[in-house]
Amino acid sequence: VEREKFVKQTLRLLWIGADISDYKAEVETGEGASVEEIKWRLAEPPTIEREKKILIFPRARTGFSCVSLTDRKTPVVYAHPMFLSIDTDVTTLPPDTRLPDAKSQHGDGWQVTTTYLRQGAGMKAHFELRLDKTEFALDELDSLNSLCRAASAAADAALYVPID
Repeated sequence: VEREKFVKQTLRLLWIGADISDYKAEVETGEGASVEEIKWRLAEPPTIEREKKILIFPRARTGFSCVSLTDRKTPVVYAHPMFLSIDTDVTTLPPDTRLPDAKSQHGDGWQVTTTYLRQGAGMKAHFELRLDKTEFALDELDSLNSLCRAASAAADAALYVPID
C-alpha cells in the first residue's frame, strides 16, 4: 500500500494533471522480477496551441535600439531626435478577439504610445515613439531604461486569435 501511494504521488509530480485509473503490483514474478503496472491519462498538454499570437507592431523593435546600461561609465548619446510611427490595419478578426489596452508612457524627453480601435470587423492600431532628448547622462539612465522597457512592451503587443 505504501509503495502504491509513493508511485502515484511521484507520477502526479512528474505529470501534473495525471489521472491514475489503475495500479497493479506483482512483488515477485516466477523469474524473480518485481512488476508494476500503472494506467493513467493525461489531459492535452497545455503547449498545444489553441490560439495564434500575432504581433501587432512586428517591426517596432528594428526602429529603435536600446543600448546596454549595465555598468555603464559614459552617457548615452543618440545622433538625433527620433519619431517612429507605425500604423497597423487588420481588416477581419474573429468577433471575440480581445484587443490590448492602449498605453501611454513618458519620461524626460521621450514618450511611447499605443492605441487600438475596433473598426468594423477589424482593428486599427497605432504605435508612436518620440525621442526628443538625444543625451542621457549617467544619472538619467533610469529614465532611458524606462523608455526601453516601454518600447519593448509596446513592440510585444499581440492579438491572440483562436485557431479552429
